Amino acid sequence: MTRTINTHSGRTLKIDSKSLKSGGQGGIHRILSPGYQKYIAKLYHNVNKAKLLENKILSMVKHSPCVDVPEIVSNSLAWAISALYENNQFVGYVMPKVDNAIELSELTTPRSPHQRHGSEWKKFDISNSDSFRTRLIICYNIARAIELLHQNGMYTLVDLKPDNIMVNKKGLITIIDLDSIQIIDNNGALLFNAEVATEDFAPPEFYNQKIVPKAAKIDQSWDAFSFAVICYKVLLAIHPYQASHNTYNTISELISNGYFVHGRRKNELRVIPHIHKCFFKLPENIRQLFFQTFDKGHLNPSFRPVLSDWVRTFSSVLFSKVVPAGLENYSNNYSHFTYSKHKVINPPNVTANQLIKANEVLINWTTANAVRCTLNGNNIGLKGNISVPLENITYTFIVTGQDGSTITKKIHVRIPAPKILRFTLNNIDKGHGVLSWDVVNASTVLLNGSPVNLRGSLNLNLFMPYYTLTAVNKEGQSIEKTIKNPFWGLHKKVSFKSPLVKIQHSTHKIKSNYHINFSRKIQDRKFVIHSRY
Repeated sequence: MTRTINTHSGRTLKIDSKSLKSGGQGGIHRILSPGYQKYIAKLYHNVNKAKLLENKILSMVKHSPCVDVPEIVSNSLAWAISALYENNQFVGYVMPKVDNAIELSELTTPRSPHQRHGSEWKKFDISNSDSFRTRLIICYNIARAIELLHQNGMYTLVDLKPDNIMVNKKGLITIIDLDSIQIIDNNGALLFNAEVATEDFAPPEFYNQKIVPKAAKIDQSWDAFSFAVICYKVLLAIHPYQASHNTYNTISELISNGYFVHGRRKNELRVIPHIHKCFFKLPENIRQLFFQTFDKGHLNPSFRPVLSDWVRTFSSVLFSKVVPAGLENYSNNYSHFTYSKHKVINPPNVTANQLIKANEVLINWTTANAVRCTLNGNNIGLKGNISVPLENITYTFIVTGQDGSTITKKIHVRIPAPKILRFTLNNIDKGHGVLSWDVVNASTVLLNGSPVNLRGSLNLNLFMPYYTLTAVNKEGQSIEKTIKNPFWGLHKKVSFKSPLVKIQHSTHKIKSNYHINFSRKIQDRKFVIHSRY
């Protein structure tokens, strides 16, 4: 099935009703109209929530950073190019399509992506001899995209994380979910807040100053910190704050207190995973950028390198004819540090499932070989269960193993469509019958427009031609079923003897001086005459 939706400029598009991918806010849909093969539509689940984003999307369309730049650069941002309207209501937007790509998070652990995606992805295996260059190219492309976004000063990503970056087998990247960014005007005034931030990638001020993106203006140095974390994870397959401390147990606590594993407080850490030793195989100029971001820029964000600094440094390494010291042995040393000959560290694992009840969902999970588990960015136990409201949302588990590697598990909770299990007419006899019904997955049930319970029964009304049962869930999905009354019309065939009532009065004078004689055939079974003399 297709949906007919118009762009803000008035062009009509045919869009596939079935989503290619669905998330908490909306779904990604194919555009079937000619000329849109390179684009997709993001359609929001909730029209009321979409209305809150309408002006933001229109602003993005009007002030795109992707104008007059090479296509290879503009494609690195899944930017809104047109707002979409259905029945005069804002429902989403058009953006570039990302083909044959995986989430960058799959390249931030020691495990090779080729095991799940084929041999073409084997070149990204961190044990390959050319792995450093391949991964540095990815970091360069991300830095170039953010530099483009930052250049006019209007935009800050805020929620920059590997899950929001797609990478293809050529190392080209696309940053997605850009409708959550922060936008300011040319005078520095805040126009639209960011939606959210993710703990493990947010800078110290997020924790220490209790900054809430929805209620504060965020500086672009925030993105600089998030990018440095991503870059470290891509190059070394471990978080730059992943270590053990006698007091602090989570990465967010270590970030808040400045425990970069190579920083000034490294001696206070109890255990630093051996993978971090590969940091010293990186070129000196790249290492200095990490130091400036995580150590020197811990309390003063202005000390963090801007994205153009990262672009220039990566360029000098990638395009220099001289191989920096240590790079040639980078992959071999990584393998040596990662896998000890005397001890095998099993990768982490997580098992999770959901049980849908009336108005809530019970989510259960267990982990193995893990030291940390988060659910949608919040720290949780390694085993447990929670009850959450029944609504369309994706829950993401991220489990960290003993070697610093992570695994992601997603549970997609969807409000089930309403079902009419039973709607029948029973005990039919001589104009009598009992109507009964049984409905599930509905928040509202109507019988001929009147509210009724999910399950019930009703004696047949001889004067009702039909009965329609309608079930509606929280998302507005509905289903209905109609039963025709087999006795409808019988009341018209039932005859009653019409008694003849004659009322005769002799001529009687009333107040108005009129005289009247009464003589009437009464059709009703009951007749009441009110006379006043």
